[in-house]
Amino acid sequence: MTAPKGTTQLPPQLWTIAPEVDDMYTFISWVSVVPFLPFVVFMLYYVGKYRRRSRVNAEPKGHCQLT
Repeated sequence: MTAPKGTTQLPPQLWTIAPEVDDMYTFISWVSVVPFLPFVVFMLYYVGKYRRRSRVNAEPKGHCQLT
């Protein structure tokens, strides 16, 4: 008789309900990852778009200029 094998994230299945629990774990993991990836893509896009550039000097605009 061989011992049950686990995965890199889950321990070996030693109970009859373990496959359902593993499926729920996988489902929750994908439900978390799928919205996270577009968020990271948009975040990296805006970080690149609005990064500070050394060649651009900000100048005060409007009526609150210091003299």
